[in-house]
Amino acid sequence: MIAALLSFLVKIGAGGILDKAVALLESRAAAATDQKKIEADLTAEYLKQVIEETRTLADLNAKKLAVPWFWIFAALFLVPLAIWWAAICLYNMLWCPDCVYAQTWTIAAFPAPLDQWAGNMIQWVFYIGSGVAGLRAILK
Repeated sequence: MIAALLSFLVKIGAGGILDKAVALLESRAAAATDQKKIEADLTAEYLKQVIEETRTLADLNAKKLAVPWFWIFAALFLVPLAIWWAAICLYNMLWCPDCVYAQTWTIAAFPAPLDQWAGNMIQWVFYIGSGVAGLRAILK
């Protein structure tokens, strides 16, 4: 039906209008293709920048972890946290209300936001610290 209509328009001399309509449709298709290409290029460029940022931060962390002063500073926070954690473990192992050796002391919980910070430090030690130590062992 559309083919018959187009044939009729060509026969009555409207071929120029049809050519312009076809050209318009082709230009719209090309523009849509260009827009998709631009979107893909922008996405690829964004991912390249994210990867570059990750590499930069990894290099910064590698340099930071190689400095002894960083470990001294980290120890100022991690050693008290380790002592607190060991006290909790000891307390729970010795907790026996009917036993002769029952302790009479208690351990205070960290107030907010220190409890969240302590959790973040533990994650850092096991995720980042262990990862760096494992990477160093592999690379040596």
